[in-house]
Amino acid sequence: MLQPNHRQANKNVLGEYLVDVLTEDYSRVYRGEEIVNDMNTQLKIGISYHQAWSEIQYALLLLRSIKEDSFTKLPAYFHNLVKHNSDTVTHIQTDAKDRFEFLYIALGCSVRSFVDCCKPTLIVDGAHLKGELKGTILLAVTKDGQNQILPVAYGICKSECTDSWTWFFQKLHDCKSNIEDLAIISDRAPSIATSVANIFPNAHHEICGVHFHFNIVSRYG
Repeated sequence: MLQPNHRQANKNVLGEYLVDVLTEDYSRVYRGEEIVNDMNTQLKIGISYHQAWSEIQYALLLLRSIKEDSFTKLPAYFHNLVKHNSDTVTHIQTDAKDRFEFLYIALGCSVRSFVDCCKPTLIVDGAHLKGELKGTILLAVTKDGQNQILPVAYGICKSECTDSWTWFFQKLHDCKSNIEDLAIISDRAPSIATSVANIFPNAHHEICGVHFHFNIVSRYG
């Protein structure tokens, strides 16, 4: 337990103190300025904002465990996701050394809504993840009758390439392969074009007007 005379307490000691604070309220957003003030008021310890940031990061690490360890929890998470959401489809792909490569999730309610209530149109794209472990998220969405975006399926992979998109589209095809007059809209990425042609050869593959516009402006504008 910390005492007021622990003026040289390092981030590990203070981080363990913050664990107790965060455990009492998991939803709390504990900001740097609050930590600085609380340490001064409650423990009579003066720390900088940078020290407060280091302490909260260490405390979150203790609470959540190492980020890499979270990958080992994916099978249990997917099991419960499927158990409590009917018709949900999940997949995990690992390499020869059992290391993470691909992830795919299609919630049953989203797929049913797309098939039963929406036009047979999917907009697909990829985006870089900004977290410490990086990676890329692949998305397939549509629009409902109120012109709102409806996520149909998403995946996570190391990078956006033909192998990633082919794996993603194959899992999407396995969910619903009998959609008539399916239209897939994307940017001009060759990896998407190749994958669509291989997995959905009968689909109409169109180029997104916004991407097409900015491509023209960037090249000729």
